[in-house]
Amino acid sequence: MATRRGFDFGIVFLKIDPEEAIQRDARREGDAEQGPDTIQRIFESLEVDTDGKTLILEDGDVNDVEELLRRLKIRIDGKKVPEAPKIPERELEIG
Repeated sequence: MATRRGFDFGIVFLKIDPEEAIQRDARREGDAEQGPDTIQRIFESLEVDTDGKTLILEDGDVNDVEELLRRLKIRIDGKKVPEAPKIPERELEIG
């Protein structure tokens, strides 16, 4: 839908294991907490498309939003975004 309307978009995955995701979720409060069953279902059903608009990150790979947008090659204010250093290709291991 974004492409049809002329918008750039990107998909960002944070590479963590289910146990780490459950620990992070446990630190959330109220409605923000999803619960271990929900997180496990997400990990079981997650499919990663590795096209040019997908970025797989580990903690610390990107320090700010502008760098994230450059790596996704998303334009800001209609101007071409300068190339950012390449992130080493990694396989996403789930579960």
